[in-house]
Amino acid sequence: MTKSQEDYIETIYMLFLAKRPARIRDIARCLNVKTPSVVKAVSELKSLGLVIQEPYGSVELTEAGFDTAKNVLLKHSLLKKFLILLGVTPEIADEDACKMEHILSAETLDRITEFVTERLGKSACQENSDELIREAVGIVTDSFTKHPRKPPKPRKQKVESTQSAESAVPDARDESTSDQ
Repeated sequence: MTKSQEDYIETIYMLFLAKRPARIRDIARCLNVKTPSVVKAVSELKSLGLVIQEPYGSVELTEAGFDTAKNVLLKHSLLKKFLILLGVTPEIADEDACKMEHILSAETLDRITEFVTERLGKSACQENSDELIREAVGIVTDSFTKHPRKPPKPRKQKVESTQSAESAVPDARDESTSDQ
């Protein structure tokens, strides 16, 4: 699974945890990407058997999709806790965990899990669904706040028919006389 696919499936899962439908436009908004990119990614996730979607409907995770998404989110949560233990601020830890979760080997993740477990206890590395739900709701809410819907572009106004053509054209005498 690619980094991009992991980001998409994690976002779909977070929308699910936040009790929001995972519509194409909402996924795009959360990830700050264009809808054609989401359509392509969802198609790839469908071919992997991780999501299903009726035409124009919400994207839903399959059982395998839930397992995969949960693992990605748990890995992210573990890495964020690890970075916070190292003294990184929560905001930076969240950003860095998102980057790290895609590139670390299983061995490195095992060592990080051991380190966090020694410092915070075993329960800190196990699934804490209430914490994950709160975090997912916060992330989804933030993404809708940071990337609000854009208002429609204003339409060009037509020149009033009562306005003479002469007044609609700028007077050449008003321009600078630099060519003299």
